[in-house]
Amino acid sequence: KDTVRVATVQFQMRGLKTKAEFEQQVEYFVDVASDYRADFVVFPELFTLQLLSIEAKPLAPDKGIQRVTEYTPWFLSMMEKLAVSYNINIIGGSHPTAMDDGDIRNVSYVFLRDGSVHAQDKIHPTPDERYWWNIKGGNRVDTIDTDCGPIGVLVCYDAEFPELTRSLADQ
Repeated sequence: KDTVRVATVQFQMRGLKTKAEFEQQVEYFVDVASDYRADFVVFPELFTLQLLSIEAKPLAPDKGIQRVTEYTPWFLSMMEKLAVSYNINIIGGSHPTAMDDGDIRNVSYVFLRDGSVHAQDKIHPTPDERYWWNIKGGNRVDTIDTDCGPIGVLVCYDAEFPELTRSLADQ
């Protein structure tokens, strides 16, 4: 494509009573971006932490992050459905995700309008993510082929490391 349109979301964290409220909030932004014929809509890092407001009582930081990981299958299904039904590529911010080995990583999921889902781990968790949430870093960055050409995703602090950007550009 000669021109690619990208919409970014400024997401206000607010209290929720149900997952459906979160889904409505996310769908609103996807709908608006789609109406503007954006090729991509980009959500902020860790925006799914808003789901913790559903909990009956506050959780300790490590327990809260563990609880958010339980939403991963639902989150992936919801976002994939939105990408396909609104015909837009979604860069789904990032979401704490439990790995098979028990580690938790801050993962940016990319939902393409063709129904495919890709994941990019945050490589360099911040010191607070490591200390309070026990977030572990990933170990590789890869480009993702889209209908607009290849893209790379770096999560927050990862953008401060030029070798990651260089690796993506080389790919």
